[in-house]
Amino acid sequence: MTNRLIKDFGTLNEWLISRGFSLFQYTDAQNCVFWETREIHINSRMHIEKRLYVLIHECGHVLINSNRERTYALSKSANVSHFVKISKVKRVSVIAEEIEAWRRGERLASRLSVEIDLRKFDKFKTSCLMGYIHWAAEQDL
Repeated sequence: MTNRLIKDFGTLNEWLISRGFSLFQYTDAQNCVFWETREIHINSRMHIEKRLYVLIHECGHVLINSNRERTYALSKSANVSHFVKISKVKRVSVIAEEIEAWRRGERLASRLSVEIDLRKFDKFKTSCLMGYIHWAAEQDL
């Protein structure tokens, strides 16, 4: 199974390279896309399967950004931080984009024949999304 995960990880990395992005994995990295430098950073402390799921999600963000619609325009300008308050409209936009990034990433994985354990993927996705939901709700406290 690990060999398949590594192969699938490589497949997604090749897709990113074809779009002009670089992938970096290192200890305690913040899982995110850095748009200015066209880099994706992933925390290497996670198991390879979770790193694959994070990469799928970040690829979803790349897809959204290449065809950014009004729905997701606010989320890019939101400057999400757990220390900065942002408007309710921007918080909702951030959550909408996070959900869409998981959806588009999953569709990309399917197109590229990247295998996903849907039960584990959905559980991990839900955990990540709940983090954003809690973050958005706590902004009003």
